[in-house]
Amino acid sequence: MARADYAAARILYEDGDFAGALTKLQAAYDASKDPRLLWNMAACEKALRHYVSVLTLLERYASEGAQLITDEERQATSELVETVQAFVNQLTLEVQPDGVDVLVDGAKLATTPLSAPLRLDMGKRQLRLEKPGFLPHEEEVDLAGGKSATLQVTLAPEVHEGILRIVSDPSAVLSVDGHVVGTATWSGTLPSGTHSVHVSATGKQPHQTEVVIKDHDTSSLVVNLVAEAPAPLLRPDSNHAVWWVVGGVALAGAGLGAYLLLRPGDTPAQPDLGSWGGFEL
Repeated sequence: MARADYAAARILYEDGDFAGALTKLQAAYDASKDPRLLWNMAACEKALRHYVSVLTLLERYASEGAQLITDEERQATSELVETVQAFVNQLTLEVQPDGVDVLVDGAKLATTPLSAPLRLDMGKRQLRLEKPGFLPHEEEVDLAGGKSATLQVTLAPEVHEGILRIVSDPSAVLSVDGHVVGTATWSGTLPSGTHSVHVSATGKQPHQTEVVIKDHDTSSLVVNLVAEAPAPLLRPDSNHAVWWVVGGVALAGAGLGAYLLLRPGDTPAQPDLGSWGGFEL
């Protein structure tokens, strides 16, 4: 199978299908572990302009094939490595906190802290640093080739909170989650999630509701309190006094017989008694 894969790889390479040839060569290497195939794989990567991969394969070729290659081949390999290094950059990453995944052009290359600088192909590379619980960092780096660079990045923690703004009556007392936060109007930052809001004022019916705060969002709540309803009159058969308002004067008359209101100069008159007592204007 290794010989068949190698033969297929040679045909694909001569046909210009370098990615296909690389796949067949990898299969042949996995089956035979022949380090000489690493040289052919490096040739495919060079045709694809994957210069970091070329360096990696050539270094493996020199190491794994040390007992198979001649001094002349070893020298040629060293010269080729030196040539390819002109198309590769050394990027030192200083990232806080530790445990950040490093992705270049969408592919994960490492996790911080790094024991050595990253080797990256020359050109514009899309760098992304990410870790759960932190905001990702993305930027494009333009690498000229054959140079070293250092990049320092500190990831910011994710913040799950939003803003709530409450508007109500001038005398209204505003409470959030059982704590008084102000009067009339209030704006503040709250953790994301559901919160209880209570609005009250003297002589007004209190209002209670729940609001949902979303990340980095602003929610507004307008509450117009309604006046309290007047107390109802008591029924005459109740055990409490019945109140009447006559001419702007309040009269209480259960169990007291009768009340008499006199105008100046009037003489008292005998009231007509009824079931509730009597009165005269």
